Amino acid sequence: MNSDGGNSIEFTLPAMPYEMQDGMERANCGDPAKLRYEVTGYEKDEYLSRFIGRTAEGEEIQKLNLLSLRLGELDEYQKIAFQGMAEKFQSIEEISLERLIDMSYSTERCHVLPEVRSDFQLGKFCIDNGFIAVLEDIPEEARKYLDYEKIGREHREGEGGVITEKGYVEQWDTIQRMSEGIDFQYNEPEYTILLEIQGEYLSLPMPEAGLEKYTRGEEREYRCADCAVPFLAESINEIGDAEEINRFAGMLEELKEQGQLQTFKAVLQATECRNIEQAQELGEDIEETYVLFKEAADPIEVAREWLCEQYAEDIELFSDEDLWHIGQRYMEKYPTYQTDYGYLQRYDFKPIEPLEENPEPTIGLQ
Repeated sequence: MNSDGGNSIEFTLPAMPYEMQDGMERANCGDPAKLRYEVTGYEKDEYLSRFIGRTAEGEEIQKLNLLSLRLGELDEYQKIAFQGMAEKFQSIEEISLERLIDMSYSTERCHVLPEVRSDFQLGKFCIDNGFIAVLEDIPEEARKYLDYEKIGREHREGEGGVITEKGYVEQWDTIQRMSEGIDFQYNEPEYTILLEIQGEYLSLPMPEAGLEKYTRGEEREYRCADCAVPFLAESINEIGDAEEINRFAGMLEELKEQGQLQTFKAVLQATECRNIEQAQELGEDIEETYVLFKEAADPIEVAREWLCEQYAEDIELFSDEDLWHIGQRYMEKYPTYQTDYGYLQRYDFKPIEPLEENPEPTIGLQ
């Protein structure tokens, strides 16, 4: 997907809320309405390309994400039902993403026969199971003279059924209009870490008292289902201590409230940090140590960002040409580091070095 900011990134759906936000930040898209996307491929269900447009804008990405999430929750029978409904209505109307979402919630309103892949097989199934009343008592020896293909075709057309490459689908009730009650706008989560503990989901940070029942007694397995810093999810899984994860979630909450979360991610990327302990140390003085130029590819924006720190009231006195030259000289003189979130720089202009992956403990003098 890409934005008016000109950045383009690859993105895999379905995605959790913070993964979506991270993608928009990397695409330099402050306003989801300005987002544009292009579908480049389907990992499993290539047939979806027949129903889903290749390009769209704005909140359509949220609809596509929900549809991807819903399809991932369906079992094999439900997926066949969904495909059958989509193929049926494709011949009648142009199918919107909302309509496809409605179908994903209506799979239980279909009969599915995975073993039936042709009119001939459908006709034989109908005869064998007594669905054709006038032929119910036909002798076994006479069945070889029946035109099973014609019988199956007439049944399919009469019932509005569809034969897909994965089986026969017959819809017996109307499609639920679930999409009418769904808000497709992007809403930032209240949590900073969503932790799954043996099937339960915890929104962190949370008071220590509420966490006690998950930290007492038997050892439990934890999984980070979503995180305000998505690329730290695997590192969080390795902690194995819910209290420590909760403390880290609290630090992320503070950075979020300070508006420094995106800068924090840029710092972690520039320092190649994936160690949670080191990440906590880096997060302690983000606002005082680093500045992130989200539009740093443009020297004018770099100059604006820098001058606002020095001459906020006089910024309008500089022409665009002045700003361009100031920004260009600034970037040449002081080291900046390109990250997926913009150009990062220390306020003291010191280099930003990669951290050691597994730092040795410090030994003090006795």
